[in-house]
Amino acid sequence: MRNNEAKNRWVTVSLVALLVIAAVVGCFCWINEERPQTPQMTPEERHRSDSIRAAYWREQDSIKEVREKEHEEYVRKMARDIVNSGRNDSRRSDNMRGWDPASEDDADENGMDRYMENDDERGWD
Repeated sequence: MRNNEAKNRWVTVSLVALLVIAAVVGCFCWINEERPQTPQMTPEERHRSDSIRAAYWREQDSIKEVREKEHEEYVRKMARDIVNSGRNDSRRSDNMRGWDPASEDDADENGMDRYMENDDERGWD
């Protein structure tokens, strides 16, 4: 009886192993079928694709070059403005036009006291 049980166990193990191997092979076959196949390009198509890619990169390089030149010119202009800012040039606009210096007393116009402190009864309303 023991011999018969061992034989049945061996058959069961072999059958399970065979099913596992079949399942693995089936999965690999199914995965390969699902993967889209890329068509092979002819030499003419490959040359056209390479020339388009090369033209694109040349265009990108020229755009980058133009941007770098524009940036360099901008930096040069800013440097010239900084260096020339100390000169007394009458053509430049005066950004101080309309400035009200603190020495001018305009309390009546503004309706406030320039020397008012915050510790009085009115406060900063």
